Amino acid sequence: MSIKERIANDNINLLVFQGSWCPMCVSAMPQIAQFVSTNGVDENSIEIINVNNTKSEPAERIAEYNITRVPTVIFLKDGNEVDRITEFAPSGWKTEIENKINSI
Repeated sequence: MSIKERIANDNINLLVFQGSWCPMCVSAMPQIAQFVSTNGVDENSIEIINVNNTKSEPAERIAEYNITRVPTVIFLKDGNEVDRITEFAPSGWKTEIENKINSI
């Protein structure tokens, strides 16, 4: 089953917390965009949430998902968090995201 099919069939959504001020985010975001385009992921399945440099805004979302570092990618299945990647993706963001989705 393709990543696109798995996301659709298993009702998986991704939340990406990032900040334009964060060097690690600046390097991660093109890889995350590559994940989306390479796998034909519906853009409605991924939400990019911009965080300020004190990680205090958007306050409700940060508190809801306990965001302390960025970038953070949260994997939701049926609206519930099932996994996350925080700050560093050892095999690269595209590969790590694909691996997480395949393991859900």
